[in-house]
Amino acid sequence: MKDLLTAIFYSKEDVLMFLRDKPKADRVYPLTPNAHATLLDIDLPILNPLNYFTDYSHRKVVSRVRSIERQLHPLLSDEENLSDASKETFRGLFHVLACSAIYIWYTIKDTGPWLVNASNKWHNSKGLAETHKLILKEIFKTDGLIIKLDKEKSRQFSYLSTILTNILLRLIEGKKCLLTTGSVYGLRELKTKINELDSDYHFVDISGSNKWRIIWSFYELLTMKREGGTTIYIDSYSRKYIDKVSTVIYQLLDKVEDPIVLNVKELIIPQLIDNVAYTESLSDGVKNVFDRLRPKALIAHYMRWHEGAVLGETAKKSNIPSILISHGSHPKPMDTTSWYEFREEAQGLLVSPLATETITQSPNAENTALDFMPGLQRSQFQPIIWGYKKNNHLSIRERKTRKILHAGTYKSSCIRPWIYETSNEFINGLRHLVQAVKELDDAYLIIRIRPNRECSIRSLRKLLPESDNYEIKTSGSFLDDLMDADLLISFSSTTIEETLNARKPVGLFGGSNRYRYLPGSSTLPTQNKRSAVYHLSEDNLKTMLNSILDVHASKPLTDKELDGYVWPDNIPGREEFIQQILNEESVSYVEPTIN
Repeated sequence: MKDLLTAIFYSKEDVLMFLRDKPKADRVYPLTPNAHATLLDIDLPILNPLNYFTDYSHRKVVSRVRSIERQLHPLLSDEENLSDASKETFRGLFHVLACSAIYIWYTIKDTGPWLVNASNKWHNSKGLAETHKLILKEIFKTDGLIIKLDKEKSRQFSYLSTILTNILLRLIEGKKCLLTTGSVYGLRELKTKINELDSDYHFVDISGSNKWRIIWSFYELLTMKREGGTTIYIDSYSRKYIDKVSTVIYQLLDKVEDPIVLNVKELIIPQLIDNVAYTESLSDGVKNVFDRLRPKALIAHYMRWHEGAVLGETAKKSNIPSILISHGSHPKPMDTTSWYEFREEAQGLLVSPLATETITQSPNAENTALDFMPGLQRSQFQPIIWGYKKNNHLSIRERKTRKILHAGTYKSSCIRPWIYETSNEFINGLRHLVQAVKELDDAYLIIRIRPNRECSIRSLRKLLPESDNYEIKTSGSFLDDLMDADLLISFSSTTIEETLNARKPVGLFGGSNRYRYLPGSSTLPTQNKRSAVYHLSEDNLKTMLNSILDVHASKPLTDKELDGYVWPDNIPGREEFIQQILNEESVSYVEPTIN
């Protein structure tokens, strides 16, 4: 039997080029929703990625990466030529690159021979290794996670960055100062609250030099604009750092024996070098900031890589409190596969060797942090940088429509297997949800989504069933939508814990039942037996949704129902955390030892 030639597409652009050039193919294979949405009218068989990358495939990805990292992590830990911050950058980035590489391999391996677009040319490929490399090369070109250093332009702003940094440091020296990792998530609100109690505090963020950032900072300086604090720009590129880390990274990757990762080793290494070198290049500038400002503390929402990692390492070495407050949520894993993947996701978000303390914002986070890094100091607080609009009383709405809010997070190229959906699984789950809501009386669905390179809003609309019972939102406040909703649906997201803190029920549902974010009930609720969390499936989706909406209508979750999911009221909150920061005795600064 003749092998069927499969035209394989990652992006919308791949499809458009195929439709334009009309190369011969027997069938088409869209790897992403964007590609699939562009193919809907094509007169060729369309392969479904969900038939080739299954729950078992997720488990195999995690297993392979785990095997690699069991060998790699001890070598990385013992490496004397990298800073601790650079080790964290390497660890975090290697994990997602390896997961992505292995995911693509398993997704395409049984579909060849292939027709692939690479560098705007069509390639006929009979070999899996060749096809895998061609596809991954195109994916890595557009991956928004990876820093692409503009090495030539960065030199043009080196002098300007140095001048600006010195001016800003002179203005702030001797004043009360807190270092932070930006003004994203809930950090801006936290800074505002601190300034309401003590307006003399200056907040300083660290960033690599960038033309537009520098121009904006000059504007802030000239207008005395201080929204969110001051950003110090570090001249962040030098050839010497590239040369320094290249040898180390080549030596580390030489120890990797997995054939799938080895096949794309030449694609992975440059990204590791650029990102690790970038991290190394920040160290001297950040140390200078600490030496001159002597901040009271570092408040960080991440220490996984880059600036956050360097800040954490420098604070710890300078005897400055390095406080990690996760912008994500970290449930206690329920099986070996989820344990390993969540352990890697938690590194630098919930736990870190660079932190002196982590803030656990829920009982689940407390238990998870204890499991993952028992030696790290933990402090229990109500949510500080997420879920800060607590709602204890549901208003009885005049309208009769029952509102369901969907807010989930999928990961492009399966960089977080098992515990998150792929983009294709995400679409599959939404299809079932839209159809179920369409068949319910007086029900309406709001889908909140952050557009991603694998699924645009336009593609989402084309792939979901036609219905007047839903809308897609990309703007506005999630918390405002949550306050107006009766139920949240999600597979894996911080929004789950935010919803429970708002005393509203959660339905766990997505494109697979392989994993559950939190323990919950799979039985129909009654007025006398409710749960805070429900496990939904395709088989029971419509009936469960209807029962949950009826039983929970305008009746907030009770303390008993929320027990184990959220902290009780006697656990201190954001205000107490701020008071602790402000009232704590000044930290004794340890002058660095000069060898």
